[in-house]
Amino acid sequence: MTDRAVRQAVIDALASDPRIDAPQVGVAVDDGIVTLTGHVARYAAREAAEAAARGVCGVRGVVVQVAVRLPAAQRPRDEDLARRADLVLRWTMTLPPDAIRVKAREGWITLTGTVAGPSQKSEAQAAVATIPGLLGLINLIDVA
Repeated sequence: MTDRAVRQAVIDALASDPRIDAPQVGVAVDDGIVTLTGHVARYAAREAAEAAARGVCGVRGVVVQVAVRLPAAQRPRDEDLARRADLVLRWTMTLPPDAIRVKAREGWITLTGTVAGPSQKSEAQAAVATIPGLLGLINLIDVA
């Protein structure tokens, strides 16, 4: 598949996902490596754009340079982000209680701790990624 065909397939994948404001995401392809640029209003949209690109046939890798931009009035305090992340993790029934620790700094959340399997690590990340106002997420959870 040519880079031009891969680029168009990625653009189509982004446009078909209602979580993504596709016109805000630029797509470049070089030898099957897709670079996504631009900005979105939610971290979950950034993750959805990456997942959409990875799901396209012919994509060998994805570089994500998509920023999350929020108006200053919509940015929650780090304390509120940490509290929300902690609550979301506690509400996620398949995660062990108190196994994951949350740190928030400048709109980014870092997850640490230990879980039993890779699916729990992914589930924790997916749950926290939906928090409104999140600018970024670092998942440092260990798998036992």
